[in-house]
Amino acid sequence: MKDYDANTIATRQEMRGFVCGQCHVEHYFMGAEKRLTYPWAKGLKVEQIYEYYREAGFTDWTHADTGAPALEAQHPEFEMWNQGIHARSGVTCSDCHMPYMRPGAQKISDHHVRSPMLNINRACQTCHRWPEEERRMWKACMRKIVVVLIVATVVPRRAEPAVGPDDVKAGSAVFPVQPDRWPPANGRLGAVFRRSAGSEPAGRRR
Repeated sequence: MKDYDANTIATRQEMRGFVCGQCHVEHYFMGAEKRLTYPWAKGLKVEQIYEYYREAGFTDWTHADTGAPALEAQHPEFEMWNQGIHARSGVTCSDCHMPYMRPGAQKISDHHVRSPMLNINRACQTCHRWPEEERRMWKACMRKIVVVLIVATVVPRRAEPAVGPDDVKAGSAVFPVQPDRWPPANGRLGAVFRRSAGSEPAGRRR
């Protein structure tokens, strides 16, 4: 939108996202005065931010061995949220990380800011009305993803190009997943695994 002014045009719900987007964003320090700058002149998508940096001639660092200029994404949570299904559905950061609570007759945002996975009931269940067992499966799935990411970035690289069972086991020591709950047997997630393994027809739905 041309000449968009968040102070006069943004809805209350949008402002609940923008307040987080002041810090949880990609940024850099421009010029000799190191002015804090958001590289959004061309848009919020990664290719648009890259094009902005390319035209500005800015790089975060240069590789010591190859001399290749490189950029480092700081913490672009706002940009990633902006491009996702939650933003398109009108769900903001605080809806999941600071869900509403009712102490007595008062409705306030929970200021114990944390992962929605630690507060599934109020953070997720308001929209995702699935059984408790199935929500636990999704939590286990998220933990498994974190394990693989940790293994891929933290555990020292081996000769094998792919992450193997031993790697996942090593990562699970940090983020344990109960073996009797993985892979899941029931619910929507379980159906996905059964179809991927060829044990359930693709057209079947629960």
